Amino acid sequence: MFLKKISKPFKRFVKSIAFIPALIGLGFLIFAIAFVYFDYSKYGRNLIKDISWLTLKDSSTARSLVSSIVTGIISLTVFSFSMVMIVLNQAATNMTNRILNQLIGQRFQQIVLGIYLGTIIYALFVLSTIRSYEDYLNIPVLSIYFLILLTILDIFLFIYFLHYITQNVKYNNVIFDLKATTLKHLKQQCCSDIIATSDFELPEKHAIRMPRSAIFNGFSESLITDFCQEHNVQLQFKYFIGTYLLKDTEFAFSSKKLTDDQTENLIKFLTIDNNANIESNFVYGFVQLKEIACRALSPGINDPGTAVLAIRALFDLYHEKLSYPDTNAVLDARKNILVIYEQFNLEQIIKLSLINVWQYGKKDYTIQEEMKILIAQLSSKLYSETLQEILKDENIINRS
Repeated sequence: MFLKKISKPFKRFVKSIAFIPALIGLGFLIFAIAFVYFDYSKYGRNLIKDISWLTLKDSSTARSLVSSIVTGIISLTVFSFSMVMIVLNQAATNMTNRILNQLIGQRFQQIVLGIYLGTIIYALFVLSTIRSYEDYLNIPVLSIYFLILLTILDIFLFIYFLHYITQNVKYNNVIFDLKATTLKHLKQQCCSDIIATSDFELPEKHAIRMPRSAIFNGFSESLITDFCQEHNVQLQFKYFIGTYLLKDTEFAFSSKKLTDDQTENLIKFLTIDNNANIESNFVYGFVQLKEIACRALSPGINDPGTAVLAIRALFDLYHEKLSYPDTNAVLDARKNILVIYEQFNLEQIIKLSLINVWQYGKKDYTIQEEMKILIAQLSSKLYSETLQEILKDENIINRS
């Protein structure tokens, strides 16, 4: 039970932007301690004597060199991530600020920050071990030369990082990554021990209330399954995943009365956040693509090309969703229903993500033609009232 309680905070810590840089920084610190220890060991001193071109023999020169590297890498780090913030702010202004979490949380950026941070930690540790003696054997020569190589690596990494960040915020790359992330979590959330059912009702209903005002983003399937089996209880959630609920709202029901401790443990297994995210609810990916398309079609941006890219991504996801059933129930090993919840079906997702885009862009010729082509293809596999309403719009009829 203790592991279950700490699993959510641990996952939140692992997914935070500081986790990887801190891990890399700690690795550099351990490496620096080991390298300096080797430098001052008998084997390290013999190696320094055998390599004639290691000419760093003055402690003040060594200290000045390392100090300059520390100053330079700190400046490089500040410049790199100031540029990242400027570029991301521009991307959020032109598309939607909801994409910031996805862009900032990318692993490569965290790795680069970790390497810069690790270099600074390594250099500071080496600087602290330089002794003010005339004997050059009291200078960690090997560690300092490795620091020079590390600095050169950081410079080349900075050049590549400039290329990466400028490419990464291009509209087509942002939309493609958002589509891929949405598809990934769509598969995870729809391919599990979950079925679709519409006629199940709990034999008894005991209300469970929201502990605070927040977004109900779903639950951990494994943890909630263990909870239901442990306490021999069934659960039914009243609202759609992704709904903002006020404090003390009756948002769920249990098949039997739960104690205060049991209710408190159950709440810990739910995902209740102030922010919506794709990891908890794949439908939010559709919403973000809709927002990108609407922003691109707004008078201030007026970029129908970007809107077309977002619309194509939406229809790709609609087509992929056809391969997965609409689900709203979690089963145990014996196929008994443990949890019933409200999840958007494909028709509702289309209505949620496409109507606004059409309202913004139905007077644009490019959007009209793109929508007509894509709707015709999807309609051959799916009957959708929302798509039919768009096709019956007077602008489409006049062009047909």
